[in-house]
Amino acid sequence: MTSSNSNKEKVNKTLHKSATRLVLNGRFGPYLAGLIEGNGSIYVPAKNGKIDTQKSFLLTIRFKLKDLPLAEKIKEILTGARSSYHLDIFIQKNTKSVFLVIQDINTVWYIVLLTCGFFRTPKLVDYITLVNYLQLTAQNTRNSEFFNKITEFKANMRWNILDLSEIESNSWLAGVVDSSTGNFYVNQVQGNSVKFILNFRMEAKQNFYKETLNSFPDFNRSMFPIMSKLARYFRVNLYLKERSRCIDNRIDYQFALATFNRTNNQKVIDYFYKFPLFSSKRLDFLTWVEIKRIVESQTFSPLSKLLVKHIQCLIYQINDRRTMFRWNHLKYLGKV
Repeated sequence: MTSSNSNKEKVNKTLHKSATRLVLNGRFGPYLAGLIEGNGSIYVPAKNGKIDTQKSFLLTIRFKLKDLPLAEKIKEILTGARSSYHLDIFIQKNTKSVFLVIQDINTVWYIVLLTCGFFRTPKLVDYITLVNYLQLTAQNTRNSEFFNKITEFKANMRWNILDLSEIESNSWLAGVVDSSTGNFYVNQVQGNSVKFILNFRMEAKQNFYKETLNSFPDFNRSMFPIMSKLARYFRVNLYLKERSRCIDNRIDYQFALATFNRTNNQKVIDYFYKFPLFSSKRLDFLTWVEIKRIVESQTFSPLSKLLVKHIQCLIYQINDRRTMFRWNHLKYLGKV
């Protein structure tokens, strides 16, 4: 057997294992899609406007440095017991970031299978391009078995269509928030008595060059539809800022939404109880819920000085102030 045929056989065996794992971890897919859409990137090389299979693709997911255990757990899930030279974690201390970098064709095919049908943002375009890249690569390397698998996948799966299901139908939003798109806040208001206002906020920025619209004329490249859907789900207003740059022919968008009352905040709690967070924000969420419970237990009377002090101590434990973390919940990742 030639070296080329041996490599093809290894790839095909791994793909079969990936498909098996897909069945076992099917609920993990929406969460992973959310991570990629929230703070990930899919790079497919191109030359003269066409996919260039002579160069390698690159899929990365960015995490905060404090969420390194989560990045390591996701790497473990994606690779199983198999180590890969093309799947690694890089720490960038100056930006306090961790990057999960994937260049392994077996792992990226597994990701394609897992996340199929769960993309809700314009990043679906990059996913589509990646699938086409894999098919062209299989064709050019004469790996007929892999090529046939991708062809069958494209013919039978909803791989190039946005997920329009209800937000509460899967764990996609949990992945997006874990990617650093959403945060939990508690603001202290001083008046006749001390009050605390709880908010959950989500922000999304988008920029692209106007000519990219011509590549997918039938596809809405704006984040507005999904951000509007999230605003409707939480029953809040969506704030949009748009800026068009004439110099480099670029459009910048900024979207923001925030909960502000019991009803909004309860929607947040109901969702994340159903589809839990797995980053360090999980602890922020639980602390936020505890503060909400204390505040609402004193609806008809001012908060005592003791309770105010206790809430202030809790506030100092969330977001960037937190220094102590627990990660025992990661054993449930893959079962979301």
